[in-house]
Formats: sequence, C-alpha cells, structure tokens
Amino acid sequence: MEKYPDLKFKVEPKKDTEVYLGFWESAKYYKELREYLDRFFYNLYPEIKFLKKNKRKTKVIQKKEIEKFVNGFYSKNEKEFKLQAQKAQKEWNKNKNKFFKLTNGIFKKQKWSKGKYVGYLTIWGTFPRFLNDNTFCFPDKTRKKQFVLAVSLHEMMHFIFYEYAIKKHAKLFKKLNTEQGVFWELAEIFNAVMHKTELVKIHGNKNYLVYPQHKKILPYFVKLWKDNKDIDIWILEAFKHLKNKK
Repeated sequence: MEKYPDLKFKVEPKKDTEVYLGFWESAKYYKELREYLDRFFYNLYPEIKFLKKNKRKTKVIQKKEIEKFVNGFYSKNEKEFKLQAQKAQKEWNKNKNKFFKLTNGIFKKQKWSKGKYVGYLTIWGTFPRFLNDNTFCFPDKTRKKQFVLAVSLHEMMHFIFYEYAIKKHAKLFKKLNTEQGVFWELAEIFNAVMHKTELVKIHGNKNYLVYPQHKKILPYFVKLWKDNKDIDIWILEAFKHLKNKK
C-alpha cells in the first residue's frame, strides 16, 4: 500500500514573523521582492509601513516590531483563525484521496520525500512554500475555501514535482536553483498546466492565478501536456523550450 503525507493545517504566529523577515532580508538584494513587500505586506497593513523607514533597517528592530504586530493580530483573530485551519483541514481530508490518486499516476508511483507536511495560516498576501521541510502557507479568513484548497493542492504538487524531477532527471536539475531561473519557471508552469487540466477537477477554481510572465506562453505547455500526458516527455520538452527562449 502506498504511503502518502499526512498534511496538517496549523495556526502559528511565529511562522508569519519568519515569513516577513525572510522576504525583508531577501528584498535587500532583489528589486522584485521590494515590490513584493509593498504589495503583499505593507499595502495590506498600513500600520506596519513605518518599518520601511531607514531607522527600522536593523533585523533586531524589524523582528521586535513585526512580532508585536503579528502576535497582536493573531490574538484578536484567534478563534476565527483556528476555525479557518479546521475548515482547510476538512477540505483537504475530503479531497486528498483524489489528489494522491492523480499524483500517483502522473509521477509514476514516485515516493514522497520525508518532511513536516504542514500548511501554516498566513495573514500576508503571498503563500510561500519551503522545500527544505515540505511546508507552506495558506490564506487566512479573507479567502474562500475553494481558493484555500487550490493553494494547498498547488504547494503539494510542487513538493512531488521537485522530488520527481531531481531524482529522475538529476543531470538536468540537481544543481539548478529551485527558487529562481529555469527550474523555478518549469515548476510554476507545470502547476499552471495542472490547474487548467487536472487540478481544476478537484478544486473547481477555473481562474486560478498564473504568473503574468507565463500567461502568453501557457497554451503551448497545456497542449504539450494534453498531447501525451507523460510527465517525462513534458519535463524534457518543456525544459528545452524554456532554455531556448533564454
């Protein structure tokens, strides 16, 4: 009998503090992440915009201030957030068998890697995933359960895709960066294709978000999948196509 991850949904303010600090640290080096900070953090909560000021640039000050904000916000919404996590868990439990049946077929019975497999509620506007321990963030009470399920399926698909690609095509991917560049693009495009063709049958969200830079090229990759539905053919052809466009 196949063994699948036992995904759990949790509410931990500490994780949201870590997520903010991670983006804040990385934004020092990447312009697009500075835009991310504005869009998905500061613009959502104007009360923390003061953290952009020069005198707030040390990590110690950032950590102290963001912890104060996050902990306070979670305290005010504790009951609602716990309820949201319970709803997310219920939706996952209701649909997980269909998802694992799907991925078992697509990835040719690839075993899932070891990891925590936890979805952490987030108050931020972005939902990062962490390949080092197989955890991710899912939306808080402001989102519909259909979208929460789609995010959960999306991130779990990432975990098995990266595991498969690195193990089955090590020469291509073992040394590539999973957070940027062609490997990151390949994973995001694959998920976009899955949302259009396979995952939509589970979550029902026909308009799941696609990265703006992938919208024009997505039809090619959707057709590539529909033409054969073989993960190895798709990975090799899609990778070659992306490399040729660089």
